[in-house]
Amino acid sequence: MRSVRASLAILALAAGPAAAGPSVPVIAIIASAPVTVVGTHYRPGRTARVTLSGTVRASRAVVVNRNGRFRMIFSNVRLGRCSAALVVVRSDGVATRTLKRLPAPDCPPPA
Repeated sequence: MRSVRASLAILALAAGPAAAGPSVPVIAIIASAPVTVVGTHYRPGRTARVTLSGTVRASRAVVVNRNGRFRMIFSNVRLGRCSAALVVVRSDGVATRTLKRLPAPDCPPPA
């Protein structure tokens, strides 16, 4: 029984930092109609500027919540399956994250 507890303690210590998750900011496009961008692991209370470039260009600011997250909905922008998009999130004037959304593989090449 003692060796089982020791093994579990070692596993818990080894998995501790990995289980905590990344501490660097992460962004994702979670919806394409309307385009919705979420961010995690940002400094709470800071302003993040989210810029979307694709079929149109839009930029808006959002305040990061106390959990280090934000959600930005571009209500007038929709991305089709064959639309490419680039999202840049700047926090405190520094480009923190960039995300490129590529068209589906079966889409025709751009003209």
